[in-house]
Amino acid sequence: MVRVLRIPLLLCCWWLFFSASPQEPTFESLMKRAGMVFTPPDGLKPVSPIANDQMNWEAAYRHPRKKFEVRYAIRPMDHQLEEYETAEQNKKEGDVNIHPNKWFRQVFEMTVLNVSGGQLPDYAIFSSDAVKKEFNGDWGATVTIPPKGDFAGGYKFCLFVFIHKDDKGDGYVFYMADDKDLLLESMKPIFHSLKFLMD
Repeated sequence: MVRVLRIPLLLCCWWLFFSASPQEPTFESLMKRAGMVFTPPDGLKPVSPIANDQMNWEAAYRHPRKKFEVRYAIRPMDHQLEEYETAEQNKKEGDVNIHPNKWFRQVFEMTVLNVSGGQLPDYAIFSSDAVKKEFNGDWGATVTIPPKGDFAGGYKFCLFVFIHKDDKGDGYVFYMADDKDLLLESMKPIFHSLKFLMD
């Protein structure tokens, strides 16, 4: 018997390349669907996202003088949960459906590969206590990568923070700069600007 593994092969096409065009959900509506809250970073100016073939984002803020920018993307999983339930109800013998709550690590790594032009360096996974306390999430990770292609936008360094909450979705934060010291200094006061609401 051939087992059919039902996990979206082009998962990244929707999950990662989500467009921020006027026809798509707004940043605010995505936050609501994913059960998230956002505090705009003080001292930074909002800038328009730039569509690209690597990873789109819905909100971005830039320092008015220094070369530092932070980008935010949100991927609710409500539609994926509905599709999973439908697949389970129509399940045939040999089918294996993967629950969307099991995708987070693969999605994180795909994002790193896309943004870095194919590199997957070592990354740090937050402890379950830390991600719960700091982001009200269930899983999270962070990595520093050299951004490539159109996503880079002229920046040399990207510190990527990913947070996941079961049955809600994923939050992505990309801190961009040309100088590592500036990147670390500028991200500290806004590190918790995007988080999940408490249950």
